[in-house]
Amino acid sequence: MAHQIFDHMINTLEAKWVSVENDFYRDSQYFNGWNSKNKTDPIEVFCRKTRYTLRVMFWLIVSRIVHTLPVALDSFFSTLGLPVPSKSGFSMKRRVLKSGFFRMLNQTLVHDFYQM
Repeated sequence: MAHQIFDHMINTLEAKWVSVENDFYRDSQYFNGWNSKNKTDPIEVFCRKTRYTLRVMFWLIVSRIVHTLPVALDSFFSTLGLPVPSKSGFSMKRRVLKSGFFRMLNQTLVHDFYQM
């Protein structure tokens, strides 16, 4: 039973991430501004090909990093079998996420949990 609830909650998070990623520009309540290098390029923070996707950033932040950042990144990405990205890239992406993003995900999970 607990396994099914956990799977359901992960699927709920996945659906919310997809919805937020697809509407990135509308959801400025969840994200800070992002300046591209070339001002004429469209702004793509989590849409472009990057190791720091919205999902990865969420899990890295909520995992409450207790080691130094390079050690934590190495451990996290090694577990996934992926190349380790830079800590400066993590810091830049972390600034994009507002606390409202985590409140929204928490509200989504709580609402969904009590609907079950």
